[in-house]
Amino acid sequence: MKSGWNIREVEVELFAEGHVCLYARVSTQRREADTIDTQLQELERWAQDKRLSVLGTFWDRCSGRKGAEVRDGLAKAIETANKFGAKVVCVELSRLSRSVKDTAEMLDAGTQFVFTRDGVQMTKEMLLVKSLFAQMEAEATSRRVKAGVVVDGAGFSSWLSVEVSHEVSECFILC
Repeated sequence: MKSGWNIREVEVELFAEGHVCLYARVSTQRREADTIDTQLQELERWAQDKRLSVLGTFWDRCSGRKGAEVRDGLAKAIETANKFGAKVVCVELSRLSRSVKDTAEMLDAGTQFVFTRDGVQMTKEMLLVKSLFAQMEAEATSRRVKAGVVVDGAGFSSWLSVEVSHEVSECFILC
């Protein structure tokens, strides 16, 4: 399933401060540590700890460089949040968008977002700067994939399908 959502049945008078829509996104079908399920579980725990009422959960499986117009889960989360004055909550900005333009448009439209892993409330300007770095990382990842380079979890690059001799690897370590 590319997109989806579960909207909860709640009383209309409950729609006020303290209500959120949870949104998760992954880029691929690959098995990743940060799956849609793990993101939504993390967000559910966060909302419970903050004593917030969850209006619904929404998700997409697609590139963060794609805009809300092609991400049905995000579009539905924004629509629901705006309709009832709630906030859209994501684990981090990169799960919402990896495009400065799309982030700016969402912020300009008046939707309020919360990113749980940041640990601080951010201004619009801070989010736009962070969005720039997310976009730069997406572009760098795209270039590495096209060039056949992978980056491991520690941030070290290596070429795909290239074996490095013991002498060459010692040279890199010593140099």
